Amino acid sequence: MKFEVKQNELMNAINIANKAVSKNTNIQIHELIYFEAIKDRLSLTAFDGEITIKTSISAIVKEEGVDLNTLADRLQEEGLKRFKEAFNDLLKTFT
Repeated sequence: MKFEVKQNELMNAINIANKAVSKNTNIQIHELIYFEAIKDRLSLTAFDGEITIKTSISAIVKEEGVDLNTLADRLQEEGLKRFKEAFNDLLKTFT
């Protein structure tokens, strides 16, 4: 995934999505923001087990794709693989 965005727009979008990232739990699923670059948009989605916050900004997308950015960087590789599958299934229920 490769894209270009304005720095201030990206920071604003991260701040919006970050409101759903729980800071008071040890459950790692809550410590992630999901990035998706498609066509001319960068979407950020965060889920805390109760609410989902999704925001998007204009982007110059050079390579479409998705990425999970861990805020804690403590997920093990297999756990992350299972999380991605479960999170993608969850996102499908909201679209």
